[in-house]
Amino acid sequence: MRKSTIRRNTIRRNNSVYTISIIALMIAIMAVLGFTPLGTFPIGPFTVTLLGFPVAVMACTFGPIGGIIGGAIWGSISIIQGVTGMDPSGPALFAASPYGLIITCLLPRIIAGGVSGLAYDLIRRVDKRGFIANAVGCVLVPILNTLLFMSCYAFFYYNYLYQNGAIDSANAFIFLGVALVGVLANFGIELAFNASIGYAASISITKFAENMKLSSVFPRLYSTVKQVEDNSETDENLA
Repeated sequence: MRKSTIRRNTIRRNNSVYTISIIALMIAIMAVLGFTPLGTFPIGPFTVTLLGFPVAVMACTFGPIGGIIGGAIWGSISIIQGVTGMDPSGPALFAASPYGLIITCLLPRIIAGGVSGLAYDLIRRVDKRGFIANAVGCVLVPILNTLLFMSCYAFFYYNYLYQNGAIDSANAFIFLGVALVGVLANFGIELAFNASIGYAASISITKFAENMKLSSVFPRLYSTVKQVEDNSETDENLA
């Protein structure tokens, strides 16, 4: 019984160290990408950001909770970029609607991360190797972020842009369509980066964790074969 308790505590400690280490690494990567020209650069009126791939990695590695945490950090960095002027259009948008800027930067990223993590977990229940689950989780982040970000942008800033002559259409849906066309280049870069670098990173981390019998401290909607075997061994020892 004593050995079983020690072993259980060791497993929990290893899982905690693993989870904290990966999250800290992803936060560090997002900080570098967010506050240097390496990961954020303007194309037209919008800004291309590569901060989505660490969020995808967290979503695939730690599920919905990990994705939500990653999305919240991404959104917080975007707010700082907007308020401080790192994003050229940020100060004007913040002056027009501070709440609009905060919601537009934060909410889409949180939803994108959470839904991507949820999709990964659900697909992983049938995709034992995890290749399809990782691909879907990584690709969903830029897709959902773009759709939700542009929807919030149109909702909060359409009237502001219209009154200032930035757009000619009196129809918000037409404006949204035009804006979406305008961000196709941005979206393409983000999608390509997530589908390549993000996918490779998430696959590598999840496979390493499974081989080392490590798991997230957050609840998941699936269990790997090795995790089930490990839990069975623990139950036998306790018995």
